[in-house]
Amino acid sequence: MTDYLINWLYNFKIWWWANCKTVLCWILGISFVFVVLKANIRIMIANTDSIPYRICLQLLKVKPKKGDICIFQFRGFTFIKYLVGEPGDKIEIIDNEIYVGGKKIGPIQNDPRVTPTKHRVVPEGYYFMAGTNPQSLDCRYHEIGLIPESDIESKAIGLVKFK
Repeated sequence: MTDYLINWLYNFKIWWWANCKTVLCWILGISFVFVVLKANIRIMIANTDSIPYRICLQLLKVKPKKGDICIFQFRGFTFIKYLVGEPGDKIEIIDNEIYVGGKKIGPIQNDPRVTPTKHRVVPEGYYFMAGTNPQSLDCRYHEIGLIPESDIESKAIGLVKFK
């Protein structure tokens, strides 16, 4: 019996060193899945031309910063845009182009159904969201307006682009 146990331990040692990387990868992979589930991370499919990404990783409970992709609620609908203006940023319209914090965001549509926003400063507790598509319905227009911080759900990370 002792020889059997010694032989088994020896064979296990050989197997362990041969398969150590595989076992560690499985352990890390399973651990990552538990961390993802606990951290409230979701995969989101974005059916919009407002951003270039179609599949995003939504990071719940992560506050977005300027330049991040942001998911927010507006009148019961979920929107996904870039956070381009924070409290204190100046909104200006120059030659039918909108600028936020001195950075050019894009053109304003010449469409009677929408009203361009006015020159102002983004107040405390509000944010300016915009898409990359010139036809995007976003904070460039009075109909959407500035987004209150309470309506912002999370940050998102773009994973897959589609043309």
